[in-house]
Amino acid sequence: MGIWTRVIESICTCGGKGEEMSSTGVRLRINDHHVVIDNGIVQLTLSKPEGLLTGLQYNGLDNLLEVLNQPGNRGYWDVVWSALDDSGRKGVFEVINATSFKVIVETEEQVEVSFSRPWDPSLKGKLAPINIDKRFVLLRGSSGFYTYAIYEHLGSEEWQAFSLGETRIAFKLRKDKFHYMAVADDRRRYMPLPDDRLPGRAQPLAFQEAVSLINPVVPEFKGEVDDKYQYTCENRDLMVHGWISHDPPVGFWQITPSNEFRSGGPLKQNLCSHVGPTCLAVFVGAHYAGDDQVPKFGQGEPWKKVFGPVFIYLNSTTCGQDPLTLWDDAKRQTMVEVNSWPYSFPASEDFPKSHERGNVRGRLLVRDRYIQDDEIPGNGAYVGLAPPGNVGSWQRECKDYQFWSEADSSGDFSIKSVRCGEYNLYAWVPGFLGDYRYHLPITITPGCDINVGNLVYEPPREGPTLWEIGIPDRSAAEFHVPDPDPKYVNPLFLNNPTSNFRQYGLWERYGELYPYTDLVFTVGESDYRKDWFYAQVPRRKEDNSYEGTTWQIKFRLENVQHAATYKLRMALAGATLAEVQVRVNDPNKARPVFTTGLIGRDNAIARHGIHGLYWLYNIDISGSLLVEGENIVYLKQPRNQSPFQVPQLGKANLAFNGSKPAYPRNPPSIFLHLHGHDADASGSGISYRRRRKIAPIQRFQNPKFRSSSSSDNNNTTSQSQSSNSKVVFWSAVTLVLAVGNRVMYKLALVPMKDYPFFLAQLNTFGYVVIYFTILYIRHRAGIVTDEMMRLPKWRFAVIGMLEALGVVAGMYSAAMLPGPAIPILNQLGFSALLLGRRYSWNKIAGCLLVAAGVVTAIASGSESGQMLSGVGLLWPIMMVVSSAFQAGATIIKEYVFIDAVTHLKGKLLDIFVVNSFGSGFQALFVLLFLPFLSNLKGIPFHELPSYIKSGAGCFLNIGPSSSGCDGSPLMPLLYIVNNIAFNISILNLVKLSSAVVSSLAVVLSVPTTIYILSLPLPYLPEGVTLSPFFLFGSVILVLGLILYNVPQHSNSKHGSDLDIM
Repeated sequence: MGIWTRVIESICTCGGKGEEMSSTGVRLRINDHHVVIDNGIVQLTLSKPEGLLTGLQYNGLDNLLEVLNQPGNRGYWDVVWSALDDSGRKGVFEVINATSFKVIVETEEQVEVSFSRPWDPSLKGKLAPINIDKRFVLLRGSSGFYTYAIYEHLGSEEWQAFSLGETRIAFKLRKDKFHYMAVADDRRRYMPLPDDRLPGRAQPLAFQEAVSLINPVVPEFKGEVDDKYQYTCENRDLMVHGWISHDPPVGFWQITPSNEFRSGGPLKQNLCSHVGPTCLAVFVGAHYAGDDQVPKFGQGEPWKKVFGPVFIYLNSTTCGQDPLTLWDDAKRQTMVEVNSWPYSFPASEDFPKSHERGNVRGRLLVRDRYIQDDEIPGNGAYVGLAPPGNVGSWQRECKDYQFWSEADSSGDFSIKSVRCGEYNLYAWVPGFLGDYRYHLPITITPGCDINVGNLVYEPPREGPTLWEIGIPDRSAAEFHVPDPDPKYVNPLFLNNPTSNFRQYGLWERYGELYPYTDLVFTVGESDYRKDWFYAQVPRRKEDNSYEGTTWQIKFRLENVQHAATYKLRMALAGATLAEVQVRVNDPNKARPVFTTGLIGRDNAIARHGIHGLYWLYNIDISGSLLVEGENIVYLKQPRNQSPFQVPQLGKANLAFNGSKPAYPRNPPSIFLHLHGHDADASGSGISYRRRRKIAPIQRFQNPKFRSSSSSDNNNTTSQSQSSNSKVVFWSAVTLVLAVGNRVMYKLALVPMKDYPFFLAQLNTFGYVVIYFTILYIRHRAGIVTDEMMRLPKWRFAVIGMLEALGVVAGMYSAAMLPGPAIPILNQLGFSALLLGRRYSWNKIAGCLLVAAGVVTAIASGSESGQMLSGVGLLWPIMMVVSSAFQAGATIIKEYVFIDAVTHLKGKLLDIFVVNSFGSGFQALFVLLFLPFLSNLKGIPFHELPSYIKSGAGCFLNIGPSSSGCDGSPLMPLLYIVNNIAFNISILNLVKLSSAVVSSLAVVLSVPTTIYILSLPLPYLPEGVTLSPFFLFGSVILVLGLILYNVPQHSNSKHGSDLDIM
């Protein structure tokens, strides 16, 4: 700029960098109303006790801060908060004025002072309900100062619920000195003056932050647009920014050496420097994310967080040097600060030093068999630790700390200096859809160095890709960004492809490019870089109102499998009060195939952003909707109240669902990767983003047996051994509990022989309370996620019905059968578990031997004195039926675990979801069948209350009905406790292996149970004589089990089951 060039040429102020000017020790002066800290290079003046920075002296300037402002409007911490009650306190802006001052450290090497502002219930509605301790630190020889703060919301019911909309540090610099701003190498320039934004010099545009300069002080700025949001940065790039003065040549820089205390992860965008001249350090804020990035604290919810330290670095040039080189020096100093993190000097115990932290390292690989057979290194992947949550939850997490690193070309990553605590490991890989989350929590302890080894991310895919639009990098930058209206130009972004989307008013260009019809993209002919608008905005009409838009994607299919399911994946880079409706080949169909519903408050379009929060949708497209020849997917954005109601597409693809068993080969799939963008809070919109070509999907594998953290052969073998060890361990636990369950069951029925129906109902309804209590606790703890709770419930209903029938039938028969016969008869239902599976000859032969052993044992009861003598045929049949019911329920449970992995994006379903809802529906069906079951037991339904009362008396061994109930309540209670443990164990074994393996583990309990129940036991002192035929049948049964588990060589590349006993 001409005027600024003339200023530079007229100035030659000799000086040097602050580090070379003085090595004086740090001095502290405390006055009545001010505190002054001086190290001979920098001098800070802070109000006392408020802790506001009123003066900053450096290199001959008596104050770098704006002296025309009030003392409280120069350098300060602030918050924006809202009460979460009916007090009406919403969006309250508060500069943090402390009420107490304290010297923390005072030596020649360091001075650290504290300005604190406590909160108590008497301040409710007046101040943000947080204890805030602001710290300022000055070190010997340092050309700058550090500041940080400790925020705390106490865990007391007297502490008000609130939300923290924003917290930051703001510095207002002298407008007569600081005219050159730098936030990035490609975004640095001479800036307009704050006076240029005043009425008469500027014309307001669509929102108050944006103005057109019509009569600026510096004529060269005339016709430009100024908007602070044009200079925002993502956290990953926002390490240093600031201003340069030319008279004298001084730089003021805000350096953030770590992002651990910023919310939202590496892609969260924040304000930094802008016209004022203003320099900000934003720690929490809703910009480019909306309410999802506003932390909310319940009444009495404990929370504590340290924001900072950040470094305010001041530098200067020697005589004759270009002042603009101060930017390069600031970048060098930034690396010094980064390499010094975590700092050793902060005195607060809430800021852990290096030895109190831990490290995590490993390697991230991508497995996509449609690209290549080998795992692909996660080059450039972002890998981080954040509080436990669902897949991708890190981008909305805003209360606690996050730690991120970028993987190298080999996929290796190292996350250093992590605060102690429990985290999930998250990742995402540019070029691949979706998010990764390591399946195990990671606990950081002081000094730990955790190597998680090779982690494998499998992106979502259903089949080979027919076509795709965009690149999956969570941005819409690859799409067509139009040239700005010549009336609304910021020259900094002209011919700047990395920032061209930051120009004002680009949303209005869509209506100029498509005045009457909407965008049509033809696969194979169109180029998304030229033909796909970066955001699906409403179109302005001649009357200045807006109308929704419907974009078309045309593509051809030569072969269509009409009975198949295709998959459309749509990734949005952001959205603001927007909606995307998807229709196929019929734009006028009343009901769309899919709709996102009203989503997002990212507000990125109005704030000149290319992305907001990331959204990924997996949409089933029935093959019956597609035709051979030309097809059209319609994307309708119906919201049109403002120009900023916009979704931004990032990527989309349509794929055939390869897991459909009816089709041995996967037909081609359409892959539409739609990546979204956000818009202004006053409107909504969608933006889209690009993605590199991706090939077809991998074959379906049982998710329970697929490693999520192994890639090479050695690691795979190690994980397989680990998985096998778990199965063996839980098989042993199940075996022990199965023996105990059967023995205790028989013992429980000694005192309760006349009341088996009561015992059945006690189990049925009591378990509902127990399991749902455990489920509630695990859900509150975050172990059970909301996605798990939303799984379809009809399968649990079937499980409950089968188990209700099985338990009642088993209760009837067990009460009448001798102890050793129970486990043998229970295995007659074992063959039901074979349905729908392929088994080798030894497994089939083994099962036949098991059946033969059972038949032999039963047949032995035909002789006088044998175990089943005197027992009618009804009770063995009832036991067989009960086993079949239980077998069917177990198979469905296994299917639920397998199917849930898909819905939960790789996360295993918690067993208490299955147990709780299964037991709940079981209780419901028992209640429905109660009149029939009661009469079947020989208890008229009208006498059932009396029967239950008598059963309760026998169970508690009190009252007139307790005669003959010796052993209660100890025996029934021991059975109930053992049975709960057994049910949890066997379900966990089903989850880890299969229904067959769990059944085999239970069958192994047969010989031991037979032997134990044949011995004299408490309340069964006479014991039972085992016949040779019964023992012979048991031997056959065990031989069958051994034969079943004989390992067989397989040429198959993929196994179907993991059978380990």
